[in-house]
Amino acid sequence: MSDQPAPRRIILLALLGGLCLAPLTGASAQTAQDQAVALDAVRRLGLGRNLSQLAVQAGMRTQTYTMVATQLGPFRAHALLSQHVQEVAPRYQEAWDRNLAAAHLERLTAPELASLAELGPRSPAVPKWMAEQAAIGTAMQARSSDLLQRMLAEVLAGIFQSMPPSR
Repeated sequence: MSDQPAPRRIILLALLGGLCLAPLTGASAQTAQDQAVALDAVRRLGLGRNLSQLAVQAGMRTQTYTMVATQLGPFRAHALLSQHVQEVAPRYQEAWDRNLAAAHLERLTAPELASLAELGPRSPAVPKWMAEQAAIGTAMQARSSDLLQRMLAEVLAGIFQSMPPSR
């Protein structure tokens, strides 16, 4: 029994280990409870509902899409892109929403986000939220550009698989 550390020592070591690692993860101020509150707020406010729209816009700017549009025409290419985005987006929505929650927690507190979700435009946190939109957007872009690229790669691969063979 003396070989095992006392429970107090284990807790202290765990806390110190967490404090040492927290700055490396960038989530030192975010507790699991804060993250849950932020994720709930993101979902209740519908903040992640633009994932499909952003994916379509980003997809249209790719060279791959240009090739598809050249072969199929712009209307058919856009319809195909939109269709594949709608099929793929649900697989990425959870990660997108979590990234949104984390980006918001960089600038707002969990109670502020809960207030926004609960009170909407009547929330006292609205002015701060509006003032922080650019910073939140920048944080979200940094967190999610890889996710959006992976999603687009899957979408564009699906488009090529569904295209008729060229003559």
